[in-house]
Amino acid sequence: MDMNAYALELMVDERLRQARHDAAAYALAARARRPPRPFRVSLGLLLIGLGRWLRRGRGARRRPPTRRAGLARPARVGELGRV
Repeated sequence: MDMNAYALELMVDERLRQARHDAAAYALAARARRPPRPFRVSLGLLLIGLGRWLRRGRGARRRPPTRRAGLARPARVGELGRV
């Protein structure tokens, strides 16, 4: 049994359409994958997490309050006058 040209053309067209669809889906999936992190970035994030974990048990340490402008500032050179 021979196939006519029209039926063959429809089958080829369907297979080409499916192949293009599969290629587009593969390209989209490949683009969505993130490249692996560099080792130095992974190491840095690990050290940051380790530092936070170690400090967690010690409680929050706060710096002493700083002086505000205009309140009890130290004398500058030349303001005390000569004796």
